[in-house]
Amino acid sequence: MSLLEAAFLLQGTAPSAEFEPKRMKRAMRTVGQVMRKDARRLVARRAVSAPGAFPGRVTGDLLKSVRFKLSRSGWSVKVASYRTEAMKAKDTFYPAILIHGSAHLAPRGDYIEATYQARQDWVREQVSSSLLDGVELK
Repeated sequence: MSLLEAAFLLQGTAPSAEFEPKRMKRAMRTVGQVMRKDARRLVARRAVSAPGAFPGRVTGDLLKSVRFKLSRSGWSVKVASYRTEAMKAKDTFYPAILIHGSAHLAPRGDYIEATYQARQDWVREQVSSSLLDGVELK
């Protein structure tokens, strides 16, 4: 028996339900923060990276470029590398060169995709629990 059916039996009338969007926004913010932290951890190792491995840290620009953006509605979050001031000064987008490679550099591992694959089930749990917690029967 679902929660809605149980409420109907108790009240004798069809209950109305309202959704609290702040719950979803809070959950998506948490998802963004955790995935940003995991992605930064993958590129924080101080070492020269091999082709196919995750990039190593030399200056820290790549680490600083990993951010998340929450949509205004709070229903989605995007974790990605964004241009930093150092990248703008050099007029290049270093993360794209690392992931896709260039004529002189073999491609490195996609740390954002690896983070998503590792956290995919956890993200689903967070979203589904926030949807259930956000519904209030009246």
